[in-house]
Formats: sequence, structure tokens, C-alpha cells
Amino acid sequence: MGVRFVLGLAGTGKTRWCMDRIGEMCRQAPLGPPIIWLVPRQATFQIDRLLTSVLGGYARVTVTSFDRLVWLATTQARGSARPQVNGVGRRIILGHLLRKRAGDLKYFGKVADKAGLAASIEMTLLDLERSGYGPDEILRLGGQDGFGDVLPAKLEDLRLIYADYLAFLGEERIDPAARLRQSLDLLESSKMVQGATAFVDGFQQFDHGQRQVMVRLASACESLSVTFCLDPDSRTLDVERTRPTLLDEADPFFAAEEACRRLRRDLTDAGIAVESAVRLTRSHRFATPTLVAIERTFAERTATPPKTADGLVLLEAVDRDAEVDAAARYVRSLAHDGMRYRDIAVLARNLDAYRERIRTSFAEHDIPFFMDDRRSMSHHPLVLMVRGIIALARDGWQSAQVIALAKTGLAGIDLEQADRLESFAQFHRLYPAAWTQADDWAFTVSGDPRRADPEVDEAPRMDKLRRGLVDKLEPFLKSSRRNDITVRDLTAELFATLDRFDVPRQLADWISKAGAEEAAEHRQAWNSLTALADQMVDLVGDEPTTLEEYAQVLDAALEGFQVALTPPTLDQVTVGRIDRSRPQSPRAVVLLGMVEGDFPAAATEDSILTDREREELRGKGVEVFPESRRRLVAENALAYLAFTRASERLYISRPLSDERGRPRGPSPYWRRVQRLFPGLKILCLPRDPADVRSVGTPRQLVSSLLSGIRLGRPLEGPWATLYEFVRESDRAAEVARLRDLAWDSLRYDNAARLDPSLAERLFASPQLRASVSQLEALAACPFKHFAAYGLRLGPAEDEQPNALDMGTLCHGTLELLARRLLNNGRHWGDLDDKEIAEMVRVFALQVADGIRGRIMLSEQRNQYLLARMRKTLERVVRHQRAFARRCGFHTHMVEQNFGRENSPMRALKVLTPKGRTLYLRGKIDRIDVLGKAAFIVVDYKLRRKKLSLDEVAAGTALQLLTYVLAVREELPRLLKSGSPLTPAGAFYIEVVRALEKIRLDEDLPDPDREDFDLRVKPMGAFDRAFTKQLDTRAGPNDTSLPAQITQGGEAYRRWPAVEREHLERLLDFIKSMLGTLGDQLADGDVSVYPYYVMGKRTTPCSYCEFGSVCRIEPQSQKYRIIPRDAIQALGKAAQQ
Repeated sequence: MGVRFVLGLAGTGKTRWCMDRIGEMCRQAPLGPPIIWLVPRQATFQIDRLLTSVLGGYARVTVTSFDRLVWLATTQARGSARPQVNGVGRRIILGHLLRKRAGDLKYFGKVADKAGLAASIEMTLLDLERSGYGPDEILRLGGQDGFGDVLPAKLEDLRLIYADYLAFLGEERIDPAARLRQSLDLLESSKMVQGATAFVDGFQQFDHGQRQVMVRLASACESLSVTFCLDPDSRTLDVERTRPTLLDEADPFFAAEEACRRLRRDLTDAGIAVESAVRLTRSHRFATPTLVAIERTFAERTATPPKTADGLVLLEAVDRDAEVDAAARYVRSLAHDGMRYRDIAVLARNLDAYRERIRTSFAEHDIPFFMDDRRSMSHHPLVLMVRGIIALARDGWQSAQVIALAKTGLAGIDLEQADRLESFAQFHRLYPAAWTQADDWAFTVSGDPRRADPEVDEAPRMDKLRRGLVDKLEPFLKSSRRNDITVRDLTAELFATLDRFDVPRQLADWISKAGAEEAAEHRQAWNSLTALADQMVDLVGDEPTTLEEYAQVLDAALEGFQVALTPPTLDQVTVGRIDRSRPQSPRAVVLLGMVEGDFPAAATEDSILTDREREELRGKGVEVFPESRRRLVAENALAYLAFTRASERLYISRPLSDERGRPRGPSPYWRRVQRLFPGLKILCLPRDPADVRSVGTPRQLVSSLLSGIRLGRPLEGPWATLYEFVRESDRAAEVARLRDLAWDSLRYDNAARLDPSLAERLFASPQLRASVSQLEALAACPFKHFAAYGLRLGPAEDEQPNALDMGTLCHGTLELLARRLLNNGRHWGDLDDKEIAEMVRVFALQVADGIRGRIMLSEQRNQYLLARMRKTLERVVRHQRAFARRCGFHTHMVEQNFGRENSPMRALKVLTPKGRTLYLRGKIDRIDVLGKAAFIVVDYKLRRKKLSLDEVAAGTALQLLTYVLAVREELPRLLKSGSPLTPAGAFYIEVVRALEKIRLDEDLPDPDREDFDLRVKPMGAFDRAFTKQLDTRAGPNDTSLPAQITQGGEAYRRWPAVEREHLERLLDFIKSMLGTLGDQLADGDVSVYPYYVMGKRTTPCSYCEFGSVCRIEPQSQKYRIIPRDAIQALGKAAQQ
């Protein structure tokens, strides 16, 4: 019975020291007494592999972790009669008890049913147990005096819950903490421990339970050796054990020294002597003075940097993607120089930000790698399937939930069928009742007139799919609605549902066809689910429950599912987390993400006790570790391990910006290396296609080279050589393949045109007809028009009210109100506030009842939205009243169609430059007339809109003035006027007003006064000759028009107040533009050719919903340029 501490810094050979002694003992006596090598769980595979490579094989050595050792020793000594509750089971019990005890809890009573509370309490109990507190000590925490206001209530609630928890376990079950306490006595009598030689290696610190295990090992074993990453000159073992620690908390060895001192104290208390420490002083790891200097720096010792930083690379990349690509190229260069992939490690503190990027980039660079990380299985199809079943039972047959279930691949529906079912459900706006209706699905075409249903015949097939889902799910949904349901019943029915979907067979089929890693993930997903079900049934199976409670417990447990895989091959790069991975003796290490916030990582709270409350407890002699402060300090120890892992080369990189393009500052550890080597040149790698350093794969080579040629970049320097290599390369098969595929892109101009016959069938059969909105889309970009009106693509329909619904509500309400006024021979100015409120209420409800299956009335949120819109509409009507009381024009028509079947107004005919006749259709919100002399056109818009001449010149603001043309053609006939009517103006009226900025000293008008309603002006253009007819009271500081008024009541000659001649020229330009667009439509132009307004740099691409379809290339794209001076352009066009 002897205990030795082995002290040494990084690279001094602590693991090698253990290996040498184990190897010597195995060679001397292959079948001698047991040898136990305790290492962190994640390092057991690597140590096993290392030991095998040295000994070739062994029989007496057990490489294991603390948890596994306790289980093995206990099983061999007496067996395990009582079932053990794992961490998930513990959270299940705590969650169940929290809901039962909610009324008795002082602090947590109101949140007892909230997701995550059980996990936080479980973590707090775990912290207490790791700090050495047993059940009695934890129970005594409650009821203590001398604390603040909050902590006593928390501790009392914790005491109540923990007492209930212990009572729930009873004599039938045992949790990990109790199992450890029970196992300590059994450990000494285990045959695998008695007379064994034990080594403990690779730990930075030990909790109370681990220290107790080592005390029992020391009592039973022949010898125990424990390694610590400490300065061999440390006086840790020389000082009195009652003395405080010698190191500052910020020291990287603080945690190791504290662990060493605590372990020595526990051994001494047990009467076990600690022998003289083995002090390893010579470093065997570092091959260059550069790495020696870095080790000394991070060990907080004086370092003398060498003149040259051999083997060290610092790199800055524009973002994480470029950073990972650069790292992949570096790894490839190391392999090209003869280094084995297994001798390279890639480490990151925030691996979540890099995992998928590394997978993609390393696969493209053909780098074999193993992701040494426990990753979440929350997106595994089985987990999604279970969550989908529960969600449908809890929330009903929501279409989104049904489609998510169908897309798991486990519902008996393939992905193509799921996509068709999704499109079908969105097009027909299926609501929950439709999924379970008894009648067959038979839907007629309805909705957006731009879209015809191309899949009317899909209804029978979709009906068959949904019936298959309903038949398999309904038994579970029916059972879940029972009042006497138990956890056992629900779990059994859940697995019966999985059996009805044949999920086990489907998973087995996936496993048989998958690679080793994917197959292991599928197995672990199923095993984790069955283990969870066993725990739930065993622990709370007979407890009554509700579906909501069951869903909370199940969802929290599923969120914790993780997959841990074994490396499938030997020669591969190890990719892992700095705080978890322990690569053995890597020659080269790549450190990613050296930015603030990532490393050191920010401290997080996952316990119910705050740092301040832990300090209060410490003042009473109760130490609960670790506080977030100490977690942050522990980052220094991780930095020491990370920066000293490599033996030959160290590559450190950081991104300059995050995913949103925001700048990121360097990590303090990056700055420390910079200060150590001030003369070292930092490699800066911008994301520049012209930078040859960004090329590392055949795809990147061919893509960068041909993109440069398309952009007109000269082939100079290395690019000229690369061009010749790509052009004549037949040796590199992948380069030649990609070259042959991409070569034609040099001649590709992205121009497209439909076959004339197809264009005629789509847009000109039997006549060339179009709406103004359609032509505006064509003017914005021909491809956008083709996608929307040729392919009839469109965004997925929102499940909540959207802008289109709001527009329908506003237009419909205003139309009904205006028609009521017209039918009664009244005007807007005749209305009073009470009448406005009542009419808006009645008409808004009437319109809302017909919007998308009464969506505005379907739930409280939408009803609140409807009430807000009613208030908005009341304000709009009051604005119309104020405008009408000052205006000589009166409303004559509302929501007037033209160019449609049975509409009194005929289509607007436009002769195109190529001799075609274009028939335009549309719908005008309102037409006001001044007797039979003049008229104005009004168009309602949800948001404030100006009649921009830039947009008019681009052809994307044709609608308002086209309506003027249509009315000018048809209104004389409808009014039976012998002479044409003069267009006096065209206006947009804003419906939903934006917030306005005001000055605190501004004298605001009373909201009940008329001048307040006139603060928002109608926007558009008008003939200044009609100023007095449009506003009979117009004055310099008092007008309802969007113009400045002279003392004489005339509008200044400034846009949007124009001369009649100018307005006519505008209308002529509009008609000319319509004709040109008509020919473009008939010719089948579908090219990607968006407009671009010079000076303002505006283009429709920034908000186009079809960007993912056209895949525009902004750098090489040709645009239809709109001249900077739009008015001058309009003038020239009108003269032509």
C-alpha cells in the first residue's frame, strides 16, 4: 500500500511514465496481479490503442474510467440487485415531484411545471454531491438562519424536494450518488482491486467521490500512482495541509494544485501515507524552441522567445468558413510533407460553430477525420418522429406538424411524397379538421387567380397518404385524451404507434445500408429511446399523468440525447473540443476560433444557486463547487493544455467577423502569443477570389479561375500557370472533369428566351392580355415575371395573418363603406365619429369572416390584430372625411374592375411598337369626379408610398398612372359625357401609418381635431391647375395636398404638382412603356436582367423572393441601367 504523486508540466512524460512501468510489469509477469489505469472516459480508447501499440497485447491491464471501475468492482464483489436511476431518470423523478409539491414550494411553486427546472435542481444536487455532501447534510441545509431573503426559500424548497426524492427511491431503487457510497466498501473487497497496481492519469481535478475511490484504491492496492500537471518545483506537498493554497486562482495550475492538496488531505485522514513525489523535470515533447517558449509563457514562467518562430503559424481569416478552408489546406500541406493524419489534431473551444464547416471542408479536401465529440441527437429522424407524434396529440392536426412528421422518413412516406403533400396542404390551406375528415379529399381550384392548381389529380393520392397517417396515429391520440391515463399506458401506446409505422424495421434497413458512423448513430438513437422508456415506466409508470406533463418530461429527455462514436480507422485527423479531447502526442495542432467570447468561454449558470448565494453558503462553511468565477478561471488551465499539446507545429487562427459580418476581437490567448513573438508576421486571408491562397481543391481552382476570366481579371502570375494547368490537364482526373463541366460557362451570358409558340400559349393566347402588376414584375426583371406568372411559383403560405390578409381587410372594409355611402347618396364628409366607428366595426367583421377560412377570427391574437386594424381604419376614414370636406371631387366608383368579364369598364388597349394589341386589366380602388369635367384616381396602400419617378422610369410604378389612362378612356362613355374628362391627379392613400418623430417642444394638434387627420398627405401627382378644386381651403400652412401652397392658393410648380402638359407627357411615357413591355411579354423574354438605378444603387434583387431560383451572380450580372436623372429621362422618352 503505497501512494505516489507524479508531478510534471506538459511534455515531461507523465503518461509515458505510467506506460513504461505498466509495460515493464507486463513483460516481467504477463499474467500477474491486476493493473488498473484510470483515465478520463473520453481518453480510454486512445490509451487502449497506445497500450496495444507498445505491448502488442495484454491480459492483466484494465484501462477504464472512475464510473466504469465502480461498476466493475461492485458487480464482481456482490452484484447489483437494485436498479440504478441514471441522470435522465433523476430528472424524470424530480420533475414529477415538483409538479406534486408545487403548492408547498415557497420559491419555485409558480414555476414548478416549467421545462428545465428539474434539470437545474438535478445539477445543483450533483454539485452538492461532488462537493462531498451526503443526504443528511443536504437535508440540513434547509431551515438555516443567517442568509439573505431568497436563499432560505430556495434551500427549504430544495430540502422538501430532496426528501421526497429519497422517499421515492426508497429501498427499491438507487441513484448514482447512493451507488457510489454503497460501492466504496465493496471496492476494497473486489478481486480486481485487491493487490492491484493502480495508475490515475490525465485529470485536472477530482470531485469528492473520485477522491474517495482513490482512498479505497490506496487501501486495497499494492500501489497507487496519481499524475498531476504541476510544476515539479511546486511546494504543494511541502506546506502544512492547513495552509491555504500557494497559487493565485488565475494560475493555470490552481485547479491541479487544489486537487493534489485535497487528495493528500483525504489520504492522510484515512491513515495512508503519501510517499515522496516523483518530479519530472525534463521536457520530452517539444521539438522546437518556439513551442518551449509558448509552454513557459502559458505556465506563467519567464520565457525567452527564439529569434525565429519555427513551427508557429498565426492566421486571420475574414470569417469562419474561410478560416476552416485555410486550416484544411494547412492539414493537407502537412500530409504532403510526410506527416500522418493521425499525428494532427484540430481543436476548438466552441466546436458547435465549426462542426458542420469542418465536415464540409475536410470532405472536399479529402481529409479523413474523426469528430471526437458528443453531439446532440435532437435532429435525428427518430427523435423528430417521437416529438411529432406528441405534438399532434397535444396541439391537434396542425399542417406544419403533420408535414414535419411525414418528412422524417419513418412515417412510410418518402421525401418526394412529403413535398407533394406539403404543397397540396399549403395550396388548399388545409386546417386541422381536414386531416381527419371522413369524406375523401376533393378540392377545387381557388385562391390566387395568378395560380392554377397543376395538381388537381393529386387529391386521391394525397388523400391516401393522409389516411395512412391518420389510421396509424389516431389510436395514440385517442388514448392520450383519457382522464385515467398513466405514464406506462402512454409509453406503451407510443411504442405501439412506432410499431404501426414499422419504425424498427426501417431503422434496421438504414443501419444495414449506412456507413459505420451513421449506423452507430441510428443504433444509439434507438437504444437511447428504449432506455428512456424503461426509466420512465420503471420510475413513474403507474403515476397518472396528462399529455402536457408527459410531453414536458419526454421533450426534456430527448433534448439530452447525445451520440458518442468510436473512431472507425487509425490514420485520421482528430477533431475535438479543447475541454474534452485528449489526443495522444500529436505532432501538429490546429487551434480554431481564437476570439473573444469563444476562448475563454463565457461562464454560464445551470444551477439554481447563483455565485452570490454560493458565497453566502461558503461563509457558513458550505462549499459548493464550481462557481462560474472558477469556471472562467479554469479556462487558463485549458489554454495551457491546448497551446502545449503539439510537439512540432502549432497553427492558431481566428475569424475577423461572425456570421452576421460583425467584427470579432482576438482572444487574450492570441494576444499573449503575439506579445511573445512581436516580429511574427500574421497571415491575413481575405475572402478574395483573386487570392491564389484561397485555392485548395479542384472545385476551388476551377471556380476561382473561371470566375476571374468571366469578370475580366487578367491572367497574371500564378493564375497564368494555373490556367495552362487546367486547360491542358489530363493527369488530374477531377480537375479535368470539373473543367469540362464548367468550360462552357465562359461563353454563357445567362440570357434566356422562351420558344415563341410557348410564349404565345402562356401569355398571348387567344389575345395578348396582362395585368399592370404583371407588367411591373416584367419591368423589374423578366425572370421574376416568368417565375411568378409563367412557372406560377410563390412563397409558402403563412399560417398567421400576413400583409396580403391585412390588405384584403382594408380594401374590403373601405369598399363596403364607400358603397354604402354611394347607395345612400351620401359623401365622406357627411360621416360623424360614432357612425364611422360602427360602420367600420360591422364591415370589418364581415370582410374578416371571408379571409382564409376566418383566420382573423380563429384565435385571440388574431382577434386582437383585427381590433387594432379597426382602429386604424377608423383613422383612415376620418382622414377621408377631412379630405372630402375640403375637396370639390366626390366619389363615383369604388373597387372598379376593367378588362375583366362582365365589368362595365373595358380593357385598356395599347398598341405595341411591333403592331400587337395589348389588353390590360386591373382593379381601381376609387374614382372621384368633379362633375363631368375632371377626375382623380385613388389607390389604397398599406404603407406610405410615393410616386417615384425613378420607379416610373424603371417601369415598376406603372399602376397608378395606368389607372388614369384606363379611366380617361372609359369614364366619358360611362358618364355619357360628350367630351373627355381631364385627369386632375392620382393619389396613394396610406392605410397603416408609421410612427412619427416629434420634438418635445412641438405644439401637436388635438387628435380629435380635423387638422390632425390631415397630417398624413395623400401621395402621388396632380395637375396644379386643379389645386383649388382639390383643396378649397388651401393656404401656405394649411393644405391637404402633398405640395407647398402660395399666398394665392396655387401649388408651387414642383413635383408632385405638375403642369397639365407635363402630366400628359407622363401618361404618354406610361403608354409607351406599356407597349414595349407588351412586346417583351409576347416575345417570351425570361432573361435574368434586373434594373439598376444609378446613383441610388437600387435593384429589385435585394427583396426578390425568387433569388434562390435564378442564382444571380452580382459580380458578373448585367443590369438594365436607369439614368440618374429620371425626370430628364422621362422628358426625352416623351419627346421620342
